[in-house]
Amino acid sequence: MLDVGAWIEFGDWTEDGNRLARAPVEGYASAKLSQLRRSVVKNGKDLHKLSVPKRHRLRILAKRMRYGSEFFGATFPGKRSAKRCQKSLAALEELQDSLGMLNDIANRQTLFDLGEDGPDPATLPMPKVGPTEEKSLMKTARNAYARFAKVGPFWRA
Repeated sequence: MLDVGAWIEFGDWTEDGNRLARAPVEGYASAKLSQLRRSVVKNGKDLHKLSVPKRHRLRILAKRMRYGSEFFGATFPGKRSAKRCQKSLAALEELQDSLGMLNDIANRQTLFDLGEDGPDPATLPMPKVGPTEEKSLMKTARNAYARFAKVGPFWRA
């Protein structure tokens, strides 16, 4: 029993954990944020041509990027880094919100298409949205995406 306790406390397996725990967070944060940014930029190209499921995937990626930026933002000091971080966060928030609304519209229409057994459209919490509003939301999403893609990575400022 004592051998097990000693192994738990001091075994060879603890070396990797200790090494990782002592490593600076900037390296991990930079790699993770770079990976997320590449995914958002890659998946957001031709945003207006994306299918509903692909737009939803982009929204999830933007959400991860936004939360990662909020979490790791203070890790990278400096005015330039802070300014880039704020610009990225603003663009990501707008992108995420507009894509979320577009997804809600698409899913609402799917519910209507289910037939008579679906919910009464009047009971759904979303106001009626026409093609003009959808175009406006798509334009907002595209502009937000363009702003995000234009801002350089704040972790490399």
